[in-house]
Amino acid sequence: MTNIIYPPLVEDAYKFTRKQGFNLSKAELYKKLIEANFIDKQGNATQWAIDQGFVEGGLNNGRS
Repeated sequence: MTNIIYPPLVEDAYKFTRKQGFNLSKAELYKKLIEANFIDKQGNATQWAIDQGFVEGGLNNGRS
């Protein structure tokens, strides 16, 4: 079985949505975040998401 490593924003969003009672897989959430323009295909926050205040930072979203 292959372990997929998702970007930090996907992991954070996954934890948040689970706490809110949503039951999406990480793969589904990743696709939805891209479709909604929150992240790019590399998992970085889009400028739009930053400008709207949905996420902080730019590349790597402030993480090292």
